[in-house]
Amino acid sequence: MKYFNIEKFDNTGIVKTFMIPKDQGRWRIYSHDVEADMEDLKYYKELGEHFGVKPENMVRVPQGHSTNIMLVKKEDAGSGVVRMEIDGKCDGAITNEKGVMLLTIESDCTPVYILDPVKKTIGMVHSGWRGTVGKITQNAINMMIENYGNDKKDLLIHFGPSICGKCYEVGMDLIPEFKKILECDEVHKVFVPIIDKPEKFLLDVTEGIRLSLLKYGIREENMTRSEYCTYHSGIFNSWRLEKDRTKQMLTGIMLSK
Repeated sequence: MKYFNIEKFDNTGIVKTFMIPKDQGRWRIYSHDVEADMEDLKYYKELGEHFGVKPENMVRVPQGHSTNIMLVKKEDAGSGVVRMEIDGKCDGAITNEKGVMLLTIESDCTPVYILDPVKKTIGMVHSGWRGTVGKITQNAINMMIENYGNDKKDLLIHFGPSICGKCYEVGMDLIPEFKKILECDEVHKVFVPIIDKPEKFLLDVTEGIRLSLLKYGIREENMTRSEYCTYHSGIFNSWRLEKDRTKQMLTGIMLSK
């Protein structure tokens, strides 16, 4: 199985990270179709063989463009992969458990990886425009601070592949939403008007997350971004391009020691 990783994270020796490109398995939101979900399990087994972890030690959150975060403990291992035991929707997870892999699924939205190499804690967040406006990444960090005693200055943040600001066309109705988290000059940085399409803009969601995290207190030098756009790179799956819910990108992080 081919995958991309975050070298800055993996080089710490503390974590293993990945993002799965096209045609390397089928990754879907949990369907409640027992036969289909059991068929999908073979891809998680193959993934686990690469990282030395069984599906029983993976956690995949039940996404729904929420701003909720799951605090993952050892007994939660296997949730969303070999069994469905998570109530409600949540679009991110945090843990300090070694050997438990946190998983999210994206197909244009931004996967946000969080690592504290000092406290040895991690987070994995799915952030579309709704999650970004709802400050889902800040919610995850606040939970890490509350439960693990993390310090913002120690946190490393990486934004995985997502649809870029040159490809994501939206209406002007989203501008007031982003004004809830950004200053006017910052809004102009993430929304670029399309000259030949009145009332249409190109939106850079990842830049919106980055700017909001700077305001929140995350160090600029501690944030990095993938060079790949899911829409135009041809490497990762894109909902806007393919319109196929069975073709999505799996992203994950695991404390290895």
